Amino acid sequence: MVIWFNVEKARKYLEEHELVYTFRTKRKQFGYTSAVYTNKVLGRTTIFDVNVLKVDESHTSDSNNNHRSILSKYVEHSGFENIDEWLEEIRKVNFKERIPVYGMIIKVIRAMRCAQCGMWTDNYCIIEEGPKEENYIEYIWCQIGMTGKPICVECYYK
Repeated sequence: MVIWFNVEKARKYLEEHELVYTFRTKRKQFGYTSAVYTNKVLGRTTIFDVNVLKVDESHTSDSNNNHRSILSKYVEHSGFENIDEWLEEIRKVNFKERIPVYGMIIKVIRAMRCAQCGMWTDNYCIIEEGPKEENYIEYIWCQIGMTGKPICVECYYK
């Protein structure tokens, strides 16, 4: 089961920061999957593999509250400028002009397969070997786009 990112602000934030918090009204599966969106030209397009984690949930019957206390904890890493902008997008995506009564905050983190053990991980290093005469290994945390192979932390410390 994939996780869809058709809201451009959240998708762009995920692409740039490799992590995003998103509000969802339902999600049956958590764990490693693919983040995708609908490209008008190409159709379904995969962004990259991710780990999907449920971190919080909110129930509200107060139309003035609208999940504000929960959203305020995560808005900084949501892709939205403020809570009102995020709530407006929730209205559009979920129930047109209504805020849903129940919602979950989902943390989505870029994930990769370890080059040594093959396990999925979001706790990894990018390993680059230095010049042979210096005999060093430089590890750069979560720097995608670097040359080298992703190694999970467990394999790195073996």
